[in-house]
Amino acid sequence: MVGQRPQMANGLYWVKGEIEHSLGRMRTALEHFLEEPGQTQHLDVAAEELRLVHGTVGMIQCFGAAALADEMLQLLQDLRGAKPARMMEALSALTGASLHLSDYVDLLVHGESDRAVVLQPVINELRLARGKPLLTEAELFAAHLRTLEPAAIPSEQPPRGGEAVQNVARRELPAFQMAFVQWFRGQNTDAAMARMGKIADAIAVNTAHPELRETWSGYAVLAECLRGDLQFDSLDLKRLFGRAGTLLKRLVDAGETVAGGEVGDTPQQLLFHIARASRQTERSQALLASRRIAELLPPVEQLDELRRRLRGPNTSILARVHAEIGRDFATVKDGIDLAVRTGGRNTGDLAATRERLLRLANTLGALGLPPPQQALLNQARLLENPPRTPLAWMDMATAILRVEHSLEEALFRALGRHGAEPARPYAEIEAEVPHAQDLRESTKALLRESMVDLAHLKAAVDAYLKNGDAAAFADAPRMLNEVAAGLLILGHPRATTSLRKLESYARLGTLVTAETAHAEFERFADAISCVEVYLEALRDGLPQPERILDDLEDYIARLDFRPPKPAVVPAPAAVE
Repeated sequence: MVGQRPQMANGLYWVKGEIEHSLGRMRTALEHFLEEPGQTQHLDVAAEELRLVHGTVGMIQCFGAAALADEMLQLLQDLRGAKPARMMEALSALTGASLHLSDYVDLLVHGESDRAVVLQPVINELRLARGKPLLTEAELFAAHLRTLEPAAIPSEQPPRGGEAVQNVARRELPAFQMAFVQWFRGQNTDAAMARMGKIADAIAVNTAHPELRETWSGYAVLAECLRGDLQFDSLDLKRLFGRAGTLLKRLVDAGETVAGGEVGDTPQQLLFHIARASRQTERSQALLASRRIAELLPPVEQLDELRRRLRGPNTSILARVHAEIGRDFATVKDGIDLAVRTGGRNTGDLAATRERLLRLANTLGALGLPPPQQALLNQARLLENPPRTPLAWMDMATAILRVEHSLEEALFRALGRHGAEPARPYAEIEAEVPHAQDLRESTKALLRESMVDLAHLKAAVDAYLKNGDAAAFADAPRMLNEVAAGLLILGHPRATTSLRKLESYARLGTLVTAETAHAEFERFADAISCVEVYLEALRDGLPQPERILDDLEDYIARLDFRPPKPAVVPAPAAVE
């Protein structure tokens, strides 16, 4: 029965978490299938999770969610052996449908009625990916209504049935056919519609078959609503009244039992068109109220708003998808940063980074975002032969950061493309994203890592001064090189030059010789402290950090860059 909204909301409340987890696992399985298209076991996992969802919403008698899950299951089945181009279309439709399904359940939990027509656009996307005919709103509404307990339409007088109704049908068939042709051609439409309505009433009051009585009563009420209306131009309505002519002829030829068994979803489709008619009568209003149609079929404006809510950017599941992608980007950035610091020598980590980039690209493709997908594919391709210069690494890091920072709007707009605002081209969104040196979050992360290196270097200097441990100072050139590389990526060439000089000084080994004066250590320590202050100024956005470089260059100029003298080995004593 219609009107079980509180019970449904309560039931879905307790299983909503499991539904979302199953849909999340389904999306993960689809991502794995994208990475390994030949491994159909990933499709098996996705189908199993979706069957759990289908069974759960079916148990709670949530027709809309069950209908969407059923279409998704059929598309998953068709994915086996699908061609690559169609595969991407299908996976994109499945990913979008999983988001809709989760949001639809959320709407029901918060008190909305189960209205399958809300899901018609996404169901048709799935059917389009399968190459199946699209469903009209009337067909989807009718399928939903047929699952509910039917409500009989009372007749105005006791029906006679049998030969009586067949005789009425035989007598009125030519007149109905003539009226239909006139209405179809737009000739004297009001009178033609009135004639069809009168004949429909005559059949309804004379038949004993409940389905036939419901059908012809529906035709009579719809004819009242359409009189004086221009809706006869609707192809769906023309087909519906054409079906009436077929049913009437079937009643003449085979009797009401056979004709009644062939009405199908006609009574429900009639209710849909009655509810959507611009002109309502007392009879139509009473019929719609008795069947509580408003709970299944909201007004057009409300229906559009519900669809916008499903497609809009404020959905929790979409936020979780964005968060998952963000974690993948963080891992990729860590891999690129490590590659920069090691000069690309750690090929194992680079291989893992490349695989993650490919996975991210596949995910974006499945979400219907081909431009950012291609941007990531380009960077993954570059990692097959890693860059050899800091500038090339900087270009790669910038490209990845630009995709990440432009992704939020691109993702939400792509999946909200039926909302109020039109989707913007990705290139336009990307153009608004600042360059790498202005990406504050990433900049702070890189500066933080550089300051960690300097802290280790200062500790090494202290250890050498306290106990003469030269081994603690052995990593100084490497750490200075990494700080210099980070400053180059951030676009600070003057600071990079100063750090390169300090790196060269550390490689001389002057500080670990016995002849080095204590003042030389102090000058080196002052230079390191100056670099640390400069990095803090960059991190905190202090004005004119370049002034600190003046002091740094002064400290560096006072260092002794002469190579240490080789140790003199005393000559052996002469043997007498």
